[in-house]
Amino acid sequence: MQFAFALIDDMQYSAQEDTKFLNLRDSINKENVAFVLHDGDFKSSSSLCSDALYLQRFELFQTFESPFVYVFGDNEWTDCHRTAAGGFDLLERLDKLRQIFTQGDQSLGKHPLRLDRQSKDPLFSKYRENVRWEYEGVMFVGLNVPGSNNNYPPYPSTLSAQQQEANGIESTRRNQANLAWLREAFTVAKQGDRRGILFFIQGNPFIFSPSNDKLTGYADFLALLESETRTFGKPVVLEPIRITRFCYAAPYEIHKKETAAGSGEQSNRRISGVR
Repeated sequence: MQFAFALIDDMQYSAQEDTKFLNLRDSINKENVAFVLHDGDFKSSSSLCSDALYLQRFELFQTFESPFVYVFGDNEWTDCHRTAAGGFDLLERLDKLRQIFTQGDQSLGKHPLRLDRQSKDPLFSKYRENVRWEYEGVMFVGLNVPGSNNNYPPYPSTLSAQQQEANGIESTRRNQANLAWLREAFTVAKQGDRRGILFFIQGNPFIFSPSNDKLTGYADFLALLESETRTFGKPVVLEPIRITRFCYAAPYEIHKKETAAGSGEQSNRRISGVR
């Protein structure tokens, strides 16, 4: 059994790339893809984190023919404290992303699909961005695990002591929610005898090194992912921004197809799962 979906990320960093993104959208709309995953970073880290831009991106994502699922990137919230990005309170920007992009229980796109949101659990009602769905026996799971060390310390000196404390609380609580969502995904997949699981996040957790105690924001996530994967015994793929990592390689194939967008400097990845 085979199906294809499009995976895009890290795009529209300039006005020139806006045109290329439209070309990419048109290309994807011509493909027979089950859905489109956006792995975060729909703007550069130094461009303005404005409501107007967020709304523009929301409307643009709605023009994709297939269901469109977006996970938050660090450029959209954890980097918004930067002067060039507008000097925003990054936690306020996170709330704004949730308000705009996570309404209802459906994905974006012209033909949305139904999503299970972690927010249905009263213990994690805030985390609407953590989603899950199934397609052809495969489970897909999105989590808010961004770059910038998953919003863990050390924080930039431009943040006040009060802001740093608030961000420390945010990252700790969100990490607890992410671990719970990860465990639940494996539990549901085992109970339903699913063929495999694909997790997608924006941050690259593989920058973590045990010798670098400043980059520990992903340690819990990776440890639990490895533990659960070993007991699951079926294909598990982790897709952070720009890279793909296999956590467990069973008889399963991942094919990547590069599709030119504009001049070809931007591309999307199309992944087909075959078992």
